[in-house]
Amino acid sequence: MKLLMFTVGSSQPKFGAFVQEKIIDLNEIARLAKLSLPPSIQESLKSSSGLSDAEKVIPYAVANWNQLPENAIWKEDQIEWLPIVGSPEKIVCVGLNYKHHIMEMKREMPSTPVLFAKMATTLNGHRQDVPYIDLSNSLDYEAEMAVIIGKKGKNIKKRECLGVCSWVFML
Repeated sequence: MKLLMFTVGSSQPKFGAFVQEKIIDLNEIARLAKLSLPPSIQESLKSSSGLSDAEKVIPYAVANWNQLPENAIWKEDQIEWLPIVGSPEKIVCVGLNYKHHIMEMKREMPSTPVLFAKMATTLNGHRQDVPYIDLSNSLDYEAEMAVIIGKKGKNIKKRECLGVCSWVFML
């Protein structure tokens, strides 16, 4: 299931999913199907049913594809991507975690994880421009993965770590 947050023109943020190479507005389709759905990925992750409510909307969309209104289906070039989670409580990042990149930078392998924080204002939507000031001749590129931790924990064993994660997103 590929989920996203997006806007169309000056619309309010929309909770969407990729279905049949189009983007559907999950909340609009949930309304048509008389299903309950939180307004965003972030709110869905906080709900007791998590993202399973979004999973229930997609079969309705597929079964009723030709009857869906125009404001429920979008082409990718009609939308503006938003960050997956708009205002997370914390963003903890791990740096120096790719051996090839560490060697490329001529740095030593760290003996412990290198952690740093990012501010929520640095989040960006997929395919959106990355703003920067002209203090550098180049930007470094990264692949981003977000792990949404859904349970409190401390000293969690490696074999148990996926049990505390609600969802993992590739950004």
